Amino acid sequence: MGSYPVTEICPYCGGDVILTTNDFIYGKRYGNHYWCYACVKCKASVGTHPDKSPLGRLANDVLKKLKIQCHDLFDPIFQNGYMPRGRAYEEMGRRMGVDELHFGWLDEEDLIKAKGILLEWRKELAQNPVKNCLNCDFRKKRKRKNSWWCRNPASKSNDKQTNWDYCCDNWKAKEDKKCGYIA
Repeated sequence: MGSYPVTEICPYCGGDVILTTNDFIYGKRYGNHYWCYACVKCKASVGTHPDKSPLGRLANDVLKKLKIQCHDLFDPIFQNGYMPRGRAYEEMGRRMGVDELHFGWLDEEDLIKAKGILLEWRKELAQNPVKNCLNCDFRKKRKRKNSWWCRNPASKSNDKQTNWDYCCDNWKAKEDKKCGYIA
């Protein structure tokens, strides 16, 4: 995974961008990881990775709202068990026509495009309930974020990471590993 370059001049107002803590933006610190880059004039900002590299592009209120809207549409795809997180990002990247997708890297035009793609994708998923593992005998509760895993007993992999599959992915990518619900 690449990283987004540090911005020194704000693209919105031309002000200086500094590395600071999020209390500069919100008036108090939030979270355990509170570093961000922020414009000293308009307070456009972006959070950071633990190494203090930016999570994406500097964002004003409009861009922040669009990113939140995209994540609100996208995150349930993997949180509710339609497919694993990595595969969801790969599929979204394919639908957007990019090799590596990070919502934080997208500009306003691309986020609007992503939102439209996500709305269509969610309609597709809603029209095909077989893909969401809801009645699968191998379905197991995941410990975080109320999502569901489907343990596919037909998988021969010894790698615990790849041995956990979702029924919805099996129908498409691994015909030989379909779970009993879909078979």
